[in-house]
Amino acid sequence: DLNGNSNTCAQQIFLERADISQTVFPATVVSDCNNPNTNPSDTGVPMINGSNIGGFCQLMFVPNDLDTLTTCGGGYKIIREWIVIDWCTSDLIKQNQIIEVKDNTPPVIICPADITYNTTGNACSGNFSLSPPSVTDDCSNFTITTDFNFPSVGNIYTNVPIGTHTVTYTATDDCGNASSCNYNVTVKDNTSPIAVCDNPTKVSIGSNGFAKVFAITFDDGSTDNCGIDTILVRRMDNPNFSNCVFFDCNDLGDTVMVVLQVIDECGNTNECMVEAIVEDKIPPMIICPSDKTIECISLNNFSSGGPIVSDNCGIIDTLFFMDDSTSFNTCNST
Repeated sequence: DLNGNSNTCAQQIFLERADISQTVFPATVVSDCNNPNTNPSDTGVPMINGSNIGGFCQLMFVPNDLDTLTTCGGGYKIIREWIVIDWCTSDLIKQNQIIEVKDNTPPVIICPADITYNTTGNACSGNFSLSPPSVTDDCSNFTITTDFNFPSVGNIYTNVPIGTHTVTYTATDDCGNASSCNYNVTVKDNTSPIAVCDNPTKVSIGSNGFAKVFAITFDDGSTDNCGIDTILVRRMDNPNFSNCVFFDCNDLGDTVMVVLQVIDECGNTNECMVEAIVEDKIPPMIICPSDKTIECISLNNFSSGGPIVSDNCGIIDTLFFMDDSTSFNTCNST
């Protein structure tokens, strides 16, 4: 201390040899088959109290790979025998470690982009083959299944109706790992209908002087592969389509051009032209005056009255009398 006084003590440190029975062998190891490392530095070595026992206290271990068993895909199992020896006592213990290299990763699958196909010919459906997915796997072979519930001939799917349908691809590797992807296939009707006109079409003016003619009157069997939704019509002098057109007495004697428009269920259109021949088949109406009895002395001085006449399109011919002369007896009567 500061005054020069001192004292000492002694500590004894005893080195106790490790007991081979305290060995903890490495546990089973599962490693992915993608770039596996089966070296003991990665899969483990025998330990005592958390320390590697190799080379100290006259203890040592020896690894001995007994067998390698092939499993699924590119996987395998190694049976590694560990031998621990105490050179001081010649004691020896053994234990096996299983090291499994396994394919635990599902395949990587990428579906094609969504695609649209047109209907085929005169059918309201499509025929086409599906584009395959892109698939990779780290160490196994794989199979691809397709979920698309329509009939197929070889790799051609037939009679797929219009609309959007989902295709599901599933890739499964040899070890049972699976992954899926989806994409949409759309079948669209881009085929215009076949417009057939009833040419020419005769139109009769009604009693009111007009004729209202619905579009279907001008149709003569228009068809479409997916069905007709609407039939419209317009006169050439009118830019707007409607479900009917009108005619009047001013159209008499003229051939009026009419456009028929056919629209299918998918909005495709087609047109044809019709000659509308406007006719008036209603005869004029005439009502004669009522019968009269007169005195013979008034024969030369009376009016019989005129008839009442009307027509849906007007009287254009001259109103005339038939010969109304007659013979009288000696009493000037008839």
